[in-house]
Amino acid sequence: MSCMAGHVKTDLEAMKASDSLLSIMTSSFVVVEPEKEATLEGAYVIYDAANAKFVRSGKASPVSIAKRFEDHTKEAKKSEKGFYGRYPHRTNPNIRANIRRGFFDQLQLFCALGFHRNNIARLVDTSESGIFEWDTATIKSIKNWKFTGTEKDKRLTLVAYLFELVYDLMIAPGDNVSLNPGFEQCHGQINSD
Repeated sequence: MSCMAGHVKTDLEAMKASDSLLSIMTSSFVVVEPEKEATLEGAYVIYDAANAKFVRSGKASPVSIAKRFEDHTKEAKKSEKGFYGRYPHRTNPNIRANIRRGFFDQLQLFCALGFHRNNIARLVDTSESGIFEWDTATIKSIKNWKFTGTEKDKRLTLVAYLFELVYDLMIAPGDNVSLNPGFEQCHGQINSD
């Protein structure tokens, strides 16, 4: 899906292991504008426009990508940890010049792989017409997962985590400012036999 969307570089033979697999042709990505895409969920990528590189991936479900970025914006105004220390908001009183890579306002938010709740049947479908295979053991684990929401919400959360992981792995290791993939809450709870 990422290749078909034009998100991946076309000539992988000319790359080093430390290069980003993501194309810097950002026109292939959907810009997430909070007022227009208030219901879009899934995985997102954050692009440092001043330095022309992707620096973070993330997951947004059951909240929207726009809401998740709003949360990042609030945190960037006060925190100096991880991503927020590397890209603080200009009004952040805790800016540390020795770790800062840029400012939050130079970042652009793009949808990596997303979905709207009104069009998710193929993502959560357990029949053969679904995109993902939801075997019996996985469904049982999902039902027992201590996570707020319906079984459908849990499946969508897992799909969003998968999308996030795919894009996280495509960002150049030296550029990636994500401290953790985010799906630690699933470890040990969602597994199959």
